Amino acid sequence: MCVGGLAFFLAAILYLYLSRSFQFRHNYWLPVVGVNAFIFTVTILHSMGIDAFGLHTNMQPKQYYLYVSTIGNINMLVGYLCLIMPLLVCFFIESKTRESRVIYLIILTLGELNMILSASDGLYLGIGVCAFFAIPYLFHSKESTIKTALLLLIYGLSLMLVALCPCFAGKRVKITGISAVFLKPSVFISIVLIAAAGVIMLSMISEDRFKRISGRMIILLESILGAVSVVFIVRTIQTFDASWGTHRGGIWTWLIGVYWNLDFTQKFFGVGPELLGPYLEGLQWGANERVLSAHSEPLQILMTTGIAGLISWVTIWFGLIKRFFKRRLWKSSAMPYFLPLMAYLGQCLVNTPMATNFGILVVVISLFVYNSDIGLKYIK
Repeated sequence: MCVGGLAFFLAAILYLYLSRSFQFRHNYWLPVVGVNAFIFTVTILHSMGIDAFGLHTNMQPKQYYLYVSTIGNINMLVGYLCLIMPLLVCFFIESKTRESRVIYLIILTLGELNMILSASDGLYLGIGVCAFFAIPYLFHSKESTIKTALLLLIYGLSLMLVALCPCFAGKRVKITGISAVFLKPSVFISIVLIAAAGVIMLSMISEDRFKRISGRMIILLESILGAVSVVFIVRTIQTFDASWGTHRGGIWTWLIGVYWNLDFTQKFFGVGPELLGPYLEGLQWGANERVLSAHSEPLQILMTTGIAGLISWVTIWFGLIKRFFKRRLWKSSAMPYFLPLMAYLGQCLVNTPMATNFGILVVVISLFVYNSDIGLKYIK
């Protein structure tokens, strides 16, 4: 209880400081880029079966590809990527100098490979939620649209690399679900061709011509995304059972039953941060693998901090989204910090929070509030 309580207390102090007094300098992000280049590179090496720095020493062979880099479990990597990648994408979109474009393009290439190698469908859930807010931003100008198409082209080529390169053969065996669909030749070839055509065609048309078609392009993409979301929701409802989402359906059903059997005090305040383990005894994930978390952040919040904690969690997210719309921030310097929050929100519905991601989340929320308050223009 003390460990979890201390984490929340320190997070509140960090938020109060950063959201009110943080002085931004664009060069502050260079160490972040360097650190993530290392993290992303180690993930790629681990996915190739190369035990970089001996991090997989004494690990069970069947779990070799499930824990990568310095992050840990691939579901933890998904939360990390959802917080970091949209931030870097926005910096790349807004970059003006050749040097900054090259730096961001290199780190984003490594990051996109990490997205594929995370092999988690939760990532695509995060991307989907983020995309609703990102599409108008990414396609607001000819330059930003070309850069977006270029990133999509790199993603397609990265899919091709993972799908065909022999060094990723061991990792490919572990990739299932939506992630496996993207590794099919018909899918990654289509992505490459569409993205390449987009880069070429957009480079040939004038800025005025682009402005005339950009509005219709945004409406079309949002409509497609909306249709895909409806299909996903309907299919989820139709197929939901104990095995859904790598047994998440069974875990959630179990925990909801446990929650209803708690006494009033525990229902209201929860069983305590990081104290969920005993309530999951008897529930196994696969052969002899104990379940230690809810694999859903809102459900984890409900169980550990009760209905009071869940109401607070919902209020925070509602407040952030309300701020975005009320202040019309979709064309402001706050966008690089809002989009990571939406990506994290999407993936957290099916993944459990971890300490590293929690810390980064608090920082990103703080920067979003700070930038939305003062409208700081940081891109040079």
